[in-house]
Formats: sequence, C-alpha cells, structure tokens
Amino acid sequence: SAPQRIRELIAQDRPLVQLPGAPSPHQTQPKESTHAWYFEPRADGGTWRGGSLRIDDQRLVWQAPLDARPAVNIPWEELTGADLVERKAPSGQNVVLQLTTKKTSVYLAMAQPDQWLKLFRSQTPQHTDKKEGADA
Repeated sequence: SAPQRIRELIAQDRPLVQLPGAPSPHQTQPKESTHAWYFEPRADGGTWRGGSLRIDDQRLVWQAPLDARPAVNIPWEELTGADLVERKAPSGQNVVLQLTTKKTSVYLAMAQPDQWLKLFRSQTPQHTDKKEGADA
C-alpha cells in the first residue's frame, strides 16, 4: 500500500527518523512501570501532576500523557539517594518518595511507595571509591 511504501522510503533515506507508533532504537523496554504523581516545582509552590513512571536498566522516567518529553529523566548513575518523606499527596497516602541527585530532589507519589523505595535503593550506586581511598 502507499502508506507502507512511504514508511519504507523514509526508513531507507533517514533511518533515525522515528515514525509514530514505532519503538525508538535508543529506547529500552521498561522493567517496571506504574501510574505516579510528580510534584512539579513552580513559582507558586508547585503542583502534583499525574503520569507514568517507567524504569529500565539505564534510567527512571516520569512523563505526563500530554507532555512532549519526560519531566523527569534520571540516569541511575546520577541517583544519590531515595527516601520516604511525609507529604500530602494525591495518591491518598501521606508518604512520598524523595529521589535525590547531586543537583536536585524529585518527589513522586504512587501506590505502594515502600516497594518502589526498595527498588530505587537497589539502583543507587554505592560510593565504594571514597571508602577505598580513605584506607590508602
């Protein structure tokens, strides 16, 4: 058919062009995903936004359904900490996940935050280099 032929010609001419519905060659399959709320800081204090939290071998990503790109995109090597903190959230719980990087903290609310905390802590790099350097 004509649309299929157009796709084939585009793929031949520009192999890195991503067609709608086609998986990105740089995108890995998520290991886990869930509905989550992201606390988006704003000048008036911030707001909770609903969307999808996905994790794979390289990173965690949160994106609202109508966003063109993720609002949160943290490679695992940048994650320095994960904790549960008390904060009113739309998940119906008063506990949210605080994910920390060297630059910022990100707050996410979802069902069963304690299970996600274990998962995020398992991805937090251990800073063994500093310990080894102290012994030298």
